[in-house]
Amino acid sequence: MSEKQTMSRRLSEFAVSLKYEDIPSEVMEHLKNVMLDGYGCGLFGSTTPWMKIYKDVLTARTDRKEASIWGTRDKTSVTAAMMINGSAINSFELDDTHTDGIIHVSTGVLGCVTSFAEMLESISGKEFLVAAALAYEISCRVAAPIGMELAHQGFNNTGTTCVFGSTAGVGKLLGLNAEQMQHAMGISGNWASGLQAVQFASMAKRIVPS
Repeated sequence: MSEKQTMSRRLSEFAVSLKYEDIPSEVMEHLKNVMLDGYGCGLFGSTTPWMKIYKDVLTARTDRKEASIWGTRDKTSVTAAMMINGSAINSFELDDTHTDGIIHVSTGVLGCVTSFAEMLESISGKEFLVAAALAYEISCRVAAPIGMELAHQGFNNTGTTCVFGSTAGVGKLLGLNAEQMQHAMGISGNWASGLQAVQFASMAKRIVPS
C-alpha cells in the first residue's frame, strides 16, 4: 500500500470511527459558534444579486423539494440546495478563514452537510454535529499541509480541499464503512477544483466551493 493510499485510509477510518463522545467539549462549543457564524453569513449572503442568479439557474432545472434554500421558504433538490447554501456563505466575503490552509471552511462544508441531513430527515442532533465536526476537521487537515503552494499553482484552496471534508461529513451521515469512505474520497478528489483566476474580478468566485 502506497503512502498516499495509507493517508486516505487513515482519514477514512478516522471518519467512520469518530463518535460524539470523542469530541472534547471545548471543540464542540467552538464548532457550534463557527457553524452559527456560517449560517448567519449564508442568510445575509443569500440576498446578494449574484446569489439570485445562481438560485434561479439551479432551481429552474429541478422540481424536487428535498432541502431548504436559506433565507427563503423554498425547497429544492438536495444537490441544488447544497450548492446554493454553501455559496451563499461566501457570497459577501464575511465567512471564516482557516489561515494555515487558506480555506473558507464553512462555505466549503456547512451547506452540504446541513442540506443532506435535512433531506435524510432521520438524523439526530448528535449525529449531525459529528458529521459537521468531521467536515471541518478533515477539510483543515487536508488543506493545512498544502498552504500557499496550491494557490501559487493557480488553484483555489477552498474548492480543491473542502470537498474531502464534505465527503467525510455526508459519508458519516450515510453510515459508510472505511472502504466505502475511501472510495468516496477518491471520487470527490477527482471532481475537486477551483481557479485563482476568478478570485478578484468575477461573481464566479462565490460558487467555487459548490
